[in-house]
Amino acid sequence: LKELNQQKINFEISDFPANLFYQAMHSDNGIWANPKKDNTFFTPHVINAIGHTECFLLPIHMDNNPIGLIYTDCSINNKPLTKDDFKIAKHFAQQAIIGLALYKMKK
Repeated sequence: LKELNQQKINFEISDFPANLFYQAMHSDNGIWANPKKDNTFFTPHVINAIGHTECFLLPIHMDNNPIGLIYTDCSINNKPLTKDDFKIAKHFAQQAIIGLALYKMKK
């Protein structure tokens, strides 16, 4: 189990061709990606990293610069994502941004 927790996943943020991670990092409010609707953004690298499943990707910005993404899906239990799930995920991302801002203020 310890080895599993130490695995790293590298996300390639590519603008040519534009992939899901690139789209999310450059969005203001995050994206709700659906493989059927957004198939062109599910590049082979994206599919290898996260699969070909419906998901939320929410950018984390610091000083107007994207510094990371919060990724959410329900593939483990195969349930569809809902509007409430997206609202909660966006709230979680906002809380992360607030936490980073407070941390920066203390430095």
